[in-house]
Amino acid sequence: MPKDLSRLLTPRSVAIVGASPTPGALGKSVLDNLERHGFAGDIHLINPKRDAIDGRPCLKSIEDLPHGVDAAVLAIPGPAVLAAVQALAAKGVGAAVIFAAGFAEGGEEGLAAQAEVARIAADTGMVIEGPNCLGMTNYVAGVPLTFVGTPALQLTGKSCVGIVSQSGAMAVVLGTTLMAKDLGISISV
Repeated sequence: MPKDLSRLLTPRSVAIVGASPTPGALGKSVLDNLERHGFAGDIHLINPKRDAIDGRPCLKSIEDLPHGVDAAVLAIPGPAVLAAVQALAAKGVGAAVIFAAGFAEGGEEGLAAQAEVARIAADTGMVIEGPNCLGMTNYVAGVPLTFVGTPALQLTGKSCVGIVSQSGAMAVVLGTTLMAKDLGISISV
């Protein structure tokens, strides 16, 4: 039975695990994208060393999240990902985007960690994008769950192209080319 992707593609709430105030940091880039696109849902920032970022309160840990957040972006190092996915599953989070590398492509230990992430997803119904990915952007719904700077697009009256690519670099090249030709993009995964 196929998984429901709505909590990833059109979340009503997003958690950024590893939120940061530092320009160029992954967690800061995701927050900037969400704000640029006018994301209307709840945004939960998680950083154990901060009380607030850009005027938004920070939670100290995933365990402090309300139950049932739709999507979480993991802007954290690879060794912390497995514990984070376990904690997200325990909080009923529906989807996670994992930027970190060092999983199946990194040898036996990484392969085992990736298999465990997949097992958690299968057992809980959580949708996982990644690891080692750029994330995704739903331009129609204003949901940029990526660290790649993404402009908000005006799509009214335009035909749109959806990009689904195994290669994040290829998706960025295609998206940039389409935008340069003033063609609409509905989603880039």
